Amino acid sequence: MNEEDLKISNKHGAKLINVGDDNQASAISAGGASRAIIDNTSSYTLSENRRQLDHLDKQATLDFSTGKTEKAIRHYHDKWAVIYHDTKEDLYSKITSQYVSHKDNEKSSVVLATTNNIVEQINLNIQHELRSRGQLGDKHININGKDFYEKDRFMFLGNSRELNIKNSNVGTIEKIKGNELQILLD
Repeated sequence: MNEEDLKISNKHGAKLINVGDDNQASAISAGGASRAIIDNTSSYTLSENRRQLDHLDKQATLDFSTGKTEKAIRHYHDKWAVIYHDTKEDLYSKITSQYVSHKDNEKSSVVLATTNNIVEQINLNIQHELRSRGQLGDKHININGKDFYEKDRFMFLGNSRELNIKNSNVGTIEKIKGNELQILLD
């Protein structure tokens, strides 16, 4: 939200609603924008958790939000939802094997990571494993230094009105023909 947004909303009688968490890490240059809005306007706090069904999971979420991180992590560790690994390689290997296992059992899986470098490494590990099992096609294309194969999963990282694609749309590369990819969206 910026001054231009405020001018436009005032001009048209619109209401601006900011949704955020002032306890989250602030952006490097933005500072505590959510905290400033909360301090200078009326605000409401969501207090009902509908996502978790288990009351102990709900408590852990509350613990995270109130700074009791150690207690929350301990709860999830006790449920085997937090698993420690000795090395990054062990971690990446486990993520790869779990992803491939889910794929083999026709379960949906998404891998999230904290940095682009980790994403790249895990994606390469998964791709290598799927290729070694013959689950990716032979045809491939190199885009910006990255190889993509037929039957590879693909995520769009931008919007295209012309193609009716939105950022984060995911699909499977059905066919590679020259420089053209035919992708079946989920």
